[in-house]
Amino acid sequence: MAQIIYKEGCEGQNTLESIEGIEIELLNGQKALIYPKYAEKVMLPEDKMASWDAKDTSEIEALKKEDNLWATGALLRCGSPAAEYVSNFHSDKHGIFALPTLLSAMELHDQKNDIDELAETIDGADLLRNYTACVWSCSRCDQYSGWIMCGGGFTISYDLYGWCLAVPLVLYFNIRQERVPAPCLKIRNIMTACDFCNIDWCGYEVFKLNKNACFRVRCFEQGRRKANERALALYERELRQFKNLLNAVSKDGTGGKIISVGGSIAAFKKALEDDK
Repeated sequence: MAQIIYKEGCEGQNTLESIEGIEIELLNGQKALIYPKYAEKVMLPEDKMASWDAKDTSEIEALKKEDNLWATGALLRCGSPAAEYVSNFHSDKHGIFALPTLLSAMELHDQKNDIDELAETIDGADLLRNYTACVWSCSRCDQYSGWIMCGGGFTISYDLYGWCLAVPLVLYFNIRQERVPAPCLKIRNIMTACDFCNIDWCGYEVFKLNKNACFRVRCFEQGRRKANERALALYERELRQFKNLLNAVSKDGTGGKIISVGGSIAAFKKALEDDK
């Protein structure tokens, strides 16, 4: 069921400035927030296709995709007109808008009458029926094509330099918990460098499911801890070997005693525990 989501304090004010977007439910349990401003755009010009390093995906792989943010970010860095268009829109609650996944593009087509019915009540909103029925997804099919939702109610691969509808859309699960910053797209004027993923950060927020920000941050933190633990083990091994060598070459067999790093190892171990 489609519904209008209003910005805080703007309930009942049906203008584009007062709404977060139009929310629909997807088959996989996600919800999609659609900002009702659309444009027909090229995904990638021919001279920029080689710069998109996303892997080729089958139709079923594209339908299983739940994250559209990072895929849109990769396209944005390649100079995608479609990605550039949707990233101009921002939600106070959910952050930057992105291109749909293939499943959300299909749901968009299936529920377009309900979406348009609500959009007609919003000043300045676009109607889906006034545009092409072919909607871009953020998934790549092969070197020269991407997956789209076609007007006949089915999905096809389509030339990346072709023109399809770019729909600003945010995906999330219906979880009401603490929100924390997470990696996001490159946004002009509000970006800062990310230290570990080379993706820029912005004001995008995700719902916190545990003490870590999101799956990507959690994976990074786990990887960092494992790397630190391996470094500690190697450090201790090299230290033992060095002390043994000093003992072997010293006349009285006590050369290893000149090395006193027990305190630093203990501090390193404590830092690892605090990090966990």
